[in-house]
Amino acid sequence: MHPSSRENMRRFVEKYVREGTKLLDVGSREIEGQFESSYRSLFDGMNIKYMGCDMVPGENVNIVLEKPYVWKEIKPNSFDYVISGQMLEHVGFPWLTFLEIHRVLRPGGICCIIAPSAGYMHNYPLDCYRYYPDGMVALAHTAHLKVLDVYTNWSYEKFPYLDPIWKDTVLIAQKEEKKLKNFKASVKRALYHIASCKSLKSVQRISSNIEQDDDPLMQEHTVVPMDDDGNMLSSAQQRALFRHLTEGKKLNDLELFFGEREHRPIHKCLNYFGIYDEFFSRYKGKPVVMLEIGVSQGGSLQMWKDYFGPQSLIVGVDIDPKCKNLEEPGIEIFIGDQADRKFWQEFKQTVSSVDILLDDGGHTASQQYITFQEMFPHLTSEGLYLCEDLHTSYWSGFNGGYLRQGTFVEHCKGLIDSMNAWHSESDSLQPDYFTHSIQGVHFYDGIVVIEKGNRTKPPDILRI
Repeated sequence: MHPSSRENMRRFVEKYVREGTKLLDVGSREIEGQFESSYRSLFDGMNIKYMGCDMVPGENVNIVLEKPYVWKEIKPNSFDYVISGQMLEHVGFPWLTFLEIHRVLRPGGICCIIAPSAGYMHNYPLDCYRYYPDGMVALAHTAHLKVLDVYTNWSYEKFPYLDPIWKDTVLIAQKEEKKLKNFKASVKRALYHIASCKSLKSVQRISSNIEQDDDPLMQEHTVVPMDDDGNMLSSAQQRALFRHLTEGKKLNDLELFFGEREHRPIHKCLNYFGIYDEFFSRYKGKPVVMLEIGVSQGGSLQMWKDYFGPQSLIVGVDIDPKCKNLEEPGIEIFIGDQADRKFWQEFKQTVSSVDILLDDGGHTASQQYITFQEMFPHLTSEGLYLCEDLHTSYWSGFNGGYLRQGTFVEHCKGLIDSMNAWHSESDSLQPDYFTHSIQGVHFYDGIVVIEKGNRTKPPDILRI
């Protein structure tokens, strides 16, 4: 599940969901190896009876549905809220899904449905539709639901957290406390099933993820492994989009690799490449050891190997065991949880030192903090520590929030105090390990670079 979907749902929860209620998540199954692939954690600490339903049993599924459009396992008028994200585009008869949502909602109950308005084909097992606000409104009206809000994440100005590939559309609608409308919805649901028996059967998949047209932004030459919400473009799609966005710009070696070379998919923000090159160029052609947390499909590991050269060792860490299959000469991959201190202790016994560490892992506050605690001391004396995608420090779904203590952004602000602790007159701020071992902390949009280096107390400043 991409972060923008979680943020859209978080905003719904914050505005509409109240304590002491029942909530149904439709299409709730968590995917093995994916971090936070459901909305469940958004309700941590809330007095909410959360129930998940899906067609397939698994993690986070309380109710397994026998039929996609007749939820006989769920009683009518039984939930205060129904939510669903990244499910509706895979449904062949979405109007029937909406009628079932209406049925299980209590009068006055509210639903929040999130689905993409854009993006490439990602069969799971089908990929049927993309949704604009008008389409969501039509589906809501079909089920006699009152529309409270509907919008699409079109622009960064209004939705700074948007996913540029999927551009989610969000519908918030309510079951009215009008007996006649609710009766009409019940009749309509029954008549649909009588008139179309096919609606009670599963739709057979007739397409694949391979596009046959000539559009380079949509073409895929092979079926690319991706997560179930399609969070990753294929290499061909990435290169075409990158060339379009950087047209006329002088590219550094990392950008040239990303945009011109064959490689596995890489998921990076555009502004990161210049920052990488600024700090990494001094290591080119040297026997550098670089560790990246978050392997995904392995494309960035290939990029680092190409950039630093044959003397380098590129090390990846990921929680997904399948990533081990992405090893190749000069690239080693370890499987483990970055929030597990025991894993890091064992890792450090195997990898004696690291020159560059890039944390692009799970992005939660605890994962980032534990990794820094365990691994910053393990860097070489003039090593680099980078943590990217810091926007999650501001998102509650990742245990973040503005000025929230414990986020990695707030932790790095504290490192600035540690660097200057020589000058403190307060007993609360005295020189510590970081005072002696950090040369600089560089903040950029979404990423921080921490330069390690041995420091001693500077002489008194002489004013001339």
